Amino acid sequence: MNLKKRIFIFLYLSFITPYLIGQQVDKELELYKSIYPDEDAITILHSTSIEITLKNNKPIITESAKEQSLLLTKRSAVLNTAHVGYSFFNKVIEYEAFTLVPVDNKYKKMEVKDIEDFKEDNNSIFYDDSKVKKFIFPGLIQGAKTYLSYTIQHNEPWLWGNYIFTNGGSPVEDMDVSLVFPDKVKIVWKVINDDSSKISFTEIKKGKKTIYQWKAHKLPKIKFEDNGPNYKWYTPILMIGIAEYIDDDNNTVKMMGSHKSLYKWYRKMIDNSKNEVIPEMKAIVDSLISPNDSEKEKVKKIYYWSQQNISYVAFEDGYAGFTPGNSQDVFTKRYGDCKGKANLLKALLGIANIKSYLTWIGTTHLPYKRDDIPGKPVDNHMIVTYIGVDGKYYFLDPTDDFISMEFPTSFIQGKEAFIALSDTDYKIVTVPEIESARNTISDAMTIKIDKTKLIGSGNVTSHGYNHFLIANSFKTLPYDKQKLIFYNIFNKGNNKFILDTLTVINFNSPDSNVQLIYNYTIPDYITKMNDKIFVNLNLDKLRHYKNINCDDRQCGVFWQYKEILDFKYQLEIPAGYTVESIPPDSYYDNPEFGYKIKYTQINNQIILEKKLYSAFHLLEKSKIPIWNAMIKTFDKSVNQSVVLKKNN
Repeated sequence: MNLKKRIFIFLYLSFITPYLIGQQVDKELELYKSIYPDEDAITILHSTSIEITLKNNKPIITESAKEQSLLLTKRSAVLNTAHVGYSFFNKVIEYEAFTLVPVDNKYKKMEVKDIEDFKEDNNSIFYDDSKVKKFIFPGLIQGAKTYLSYTIQHNEPWLWGNYIFTNGGSPVEDMDVSLVFPDKVKIVWKVINDDSSKISFTEIKKGKKTIYQWKAHKLPKIKFEDNGPNYKWYTPILMIGIAEYIDDDNNTVKMMGSHKSLYKWYRKMIDNSKNEVIPEMKAIVDSLISPNDSEKEKVKKIYYWSQQNISYVAFEDGYAGFTPGNSQDVFTKRYGDCKGKANLLKALLGIANIKSYLTWIGTTHLPYKRDDIPGKPVDNHMIVTYIGVDGKYYFLDPTDDFISMEFPTSFIQGKEAFIALSDTDYKIVTVPEIESARNTISDAMTIKIDKTKLIGSGNVTSHGYNHFLIANSFKTLPYDKQKLIFYNIFNKGNNKFILDTLTVINFNSPDSNVQLIYNYTIPDYITKMNDKIFVNLNLDKLRHYKNINCDDRQCGVFWQYKEILDFKYQLEIPAGYTVESIPPDSYYDNPEFGYKIKYTQINNQIILEKKLYSAFHLLEKSKIPIWNAMIKTFDKSVNQSVVLKKNN
């Protein structure tokens, strides 16, 4: 009996069983409510069975899955839909979905008739034609069960093989993945994010076939946490790949056993592009550069032009999702996905006789490393790499329309770039993480007291990623919208803050430093008691510098980039007053984060200098208590006021 028939019988028996044990309906509900008292629903079972066969000298992968869930409360919305993803490469060939509704301690079966198909937006250069089949379950009341089974045919082995051990928003009682494959196929696999060994593995040999099985029990639901990385960084993931197989001619076909094999497959995709240099492309390059420019200056001018003049649109389907759009077509249409934009940038640099290289890379959205399974695709983005005459690597991402050549886009920091050097040669290079000192915000303010309000002016200067973010937010916007953005980012004191005037300087160039010159008023900010004035000079909100609850947190803390925030507040002591007290200085120093607060009185001014720094991209969960210790001392310091006393 082949695997498909066995799966069908197994699913049929699994689904019909509830009819035979109607008397246990209430007992089962009460059992799971006692095990999961705080949950609205659970997944009782999520099972996936995979079989690899060889046909026409190519591996064929058939995957059958079934899912059974139980509604523990009356909150039906938590269980009313299920989703199955598919694409050009992954065809859903059969499915069944229904609800078992408890009636008189038995179950009544209600077929799912409301099924929707929609395009999935996954922000990836690959799988751009990804779609989702959504099943909407009827008749959901407390104690109802939902059942879903489906079979998928994987037509491209390179793109198969990642299984996440979770069911999203509900805990999973039991989950398993089984794989059957013939002796002619060699499998590589690895489980990541499973430090507590939730997943067990067994191997069974049956004749000329091998069965691998991975099982897990009592998996928690995903918690989407503030400042956390993508859930794939902390959820157990099974990665499977075909290392090699023997075809009908007894030849060994190498696949995911090495980076070299992957490069061969990737290279075939980019070689499908039919690039031509059209006169209009050459004319643009000639208009941008001059003979006196250095090579780096030429790269910068061409790169910035492609950022600002070619729109990013993800639109490719099927294998076109891996093949860069022809450079001349992207140029003429003035839009392309990241592969098309990268391909055009490479072509424009080539017109200027400058070598550059198409590069595959995974963004920080993904946790995978290339050596997890050498040769397995772990990329969801494409850029261009330029190697300067000094040997420095520049990672150019034309999908970002406002970033300096000196910086990689923030979401590829620390990731491994797969650089196509030639038809046969490649290189893997880790993109550097930009240090804090290059990503700064400086805000210098002068402050005056007018009765119970503060009147002040300030000057914000930003560098690095902070500059790109702020300048990109302000460009092309009318004045009233610029003021609104400033208020959302830099509002001071309390919710009565009024931004009187704002001048934005240098926001059009990635290589200049944007300046925000502003005047403001904060009514009812001053506290007066008898002959004393109390004023807290710590006007900035700093919303992301806060205590992090780590009692049941599943992951560490993720920040897009490292940074330094530097504030200087100069308070003019009002006439007729002297300083009674100023808060003590305070600091916290740690290799990954810290702050320094210093008060100084100079003549009729009190100056507060405050600096905060974060030197991490991903802070480990174990270090969150140390972070919270810093926040405790920081909060105590910034909540203290300067006290001024009226002269007798």
